[in-house]
Amino acid sequence: MINNETVDYRKLFDYCDEMLRGYYPNSKRFTPILKKKMHDMLEEIGATFDEFDKGLALYEEKDEHGDAFSPSTKKLKKHILSTRGPSGGSPDEHKMIKYFAAMVKDHGWEEAHRRFSSGTADESRWIANHPIENKYGCFPTKYRTYLEIFFSGDIIGAQEYYIENSIKREAEKALNRELDNYTRIGNNNTKKSFMVFRPKVNATPKSLEQLKRFKLKGRLSKDRVQ
Repeated sequence: MINNETVDYRKLFDYCDEMLRGYYPNSKRFTPILKKKMHDMLEEIGATFDEFDKGLALYEEKDEHGDAFSPSTKKLKKHILSTRGPSGGSPDEHKMIKYFAAMVKDHGWEEAHRRFSSGTADESRWIANHPIENKYGCFPTKYRTYLEIFFSGDIIGAQEYYIENSIKREAEKALNRELDNYTRIGNNNTKKSFMVFRPKVNATPKSLEQLKRFKLKGRLSKDRVQ
């Protein structure tokens, strides 16, 4: 989360729905799918009630149709982040979360946390806001659930959960292809393709050189956090 204060997101989601229905009673743009995207966005950026109110007021004031149509997720996000000033809610925050998510998938929460704590100045400052005791606390709720299933060893179940809760329809084909492959080779064989489930071995000069070439080819682990 970007903000330090605790937010009850169920209440914020209900408040969001109520406000948008109240502001735009004749708008048909706020469909169930868009509503879910809006909720996911609010939790992703760690929005507060006050920031939502300010962001909605800015949208109504500054956008050409702000007094007639409910805001898109992208526009409301832009206005909410603008209320934080130049140092808050920057795109670097989202990139940091995505980078850390990939590291957690590769090494597990504790090891990823240790690596960030002793990493670059930006990484150590960022991870200081997310104590190791608050496991997966920097991620959206659905991604925390995904990681819990993943680290239980049920890779297929984790992938199925991720697809069921995905809001990025354009990404579902790729996710389903991965799921089909996992199902075809079985869960145990699938686990072998993830570094965190492989037995640890002592590094040798040859293996380190192979790893260096592997990274130079751009084959570093990547992950998706909505």
